[in-house]
Amino acid sequence: MKNYKRLPINQLFSVGLVCVMFAGAARAQQEAKTPSTKDRASAPTPNPTPAPIKIGGVTVFGSLRARSESWDWFDPDPAFNGSYTYGAAVLRVGLGNQNEKYEWQVEGEFPLLVGLPERAIAPAPQGQLGVGASYFAANGRKDATATFNQGFIRIKQVFGDKAANLRLGCFEFNEGLEFISGRRIG
Repeated sequence: MKNYKRLPINQLFSVGLVCVMFAGAARAQQEAKTPSTKDRASAPTPNPTPAPIKIGGVTVFGSLRARSESWDWFDPDPAFNGSYTYGAAVLRVGLGNQNEKYEWQVEGEFPLLVGLPERAIAPAPQGQLGVGASYFAANGRKDATATFNQGFIRIKQVFGDKAANLRLGCFEFNEGLEFISGRRIG
């Protein structure tokens, strides 16, 4: 196997990702200019959430998460790469519609792994040198894929009860949504 040096590309990806994260954090921390008392009445109030994207009666939604990881704490044989950086991103895109009687939603997920180390799996006892090596062992050179994430229909007001809903299909499981009712226990 040829010894390809991927470090400059990985470092460029990592530095770029960190710069984007810091720019977003810096923008979020900027204080808004406080209008004077005479301008307060005429100043429009900002809308905290963007308007949903609608095509006909269907709402399009999505999210993008990205991260970069660096590993450099192994002391492997020089034939193996124990110091590497790789990137990962997950794009989720979906369609949905709601009305008074039912709601439906279909969502896909598109994970992407960039710059996985090809030479980071050493023989026993060291084995896989970090999470990037584990991803490479499981996926090989297949860096991206498309998967079905969830799809369901929710029927509202089952048997005429406004609080009763029935959801059928494949959907994410949420646990820990308990709340404190205000009653004292014990």
